Amino acid sequence: MAHFLHRSSQASGVQESSTPVKKKPESNSLCLMQGVVLGSLFGMLALWVREIDGGKCFDFAMVLVAYAVGRSLVAFVPKMQASLRYTLIFFLLVLIELIPIPFISILMFSVIGALVGASDFSLVERLESFGDLPSRWQVLQNSSALGGLVGSIVLGIICKVLGLNVALFAVCFGFVVLAFAVSRKSLMA
Repeated sequence: MAHFLHRSSQASGVQESSTPVKKKPESNSLCLMQGVVLGSLFGMLALWVREIDGGKCFDFAMVLVAYAVGRSLVAFVPKMQASLRYTLIFFLLVLIELIPIPFISILMFSVIGALVGASDFSLVERLESFGDLPSRWQVLQNSSALGGLVGSIVLGIICKVLGLNVALFAVCFGFVVLAFAVSRKSLMA
């Protein structure tokens, strides 16, 4: 069968390439930065939940579920500037620290999930130079994955060396820097 397909492609004038064409993986600095900040948040999240409520696995799972549910509610996020979304996430993280009531924290992570989902859509919308929509989402995914890896490792080291409070400050500062960067920089390749 393979021999037949090979002969058919030669007969129709289709040339087979001996080496597949590899495209250079594309990335974007703001998508990478968002990945670093979110990776940092999730790198520290388990320790943070443990500190707030004594380390119950159920609470950690509920925070993750609330975040995922929030991401699915992105359609309900009102239109706003991208920098405002990151600023709201910053304030929600501060409120979670100041009001360490597990139920309220879980609700706030739903809102954070929705704001992050809206930020993803906003970044993809602004990536016009990368072509069609699937290519833009691929750029966001690749950049965010790399940034998330770096962010979680760096925050893990910060937590170990300097403590959780410094790590939380670093994550909050990351969202402020991200808000500033998004407001000042247009996305370029």
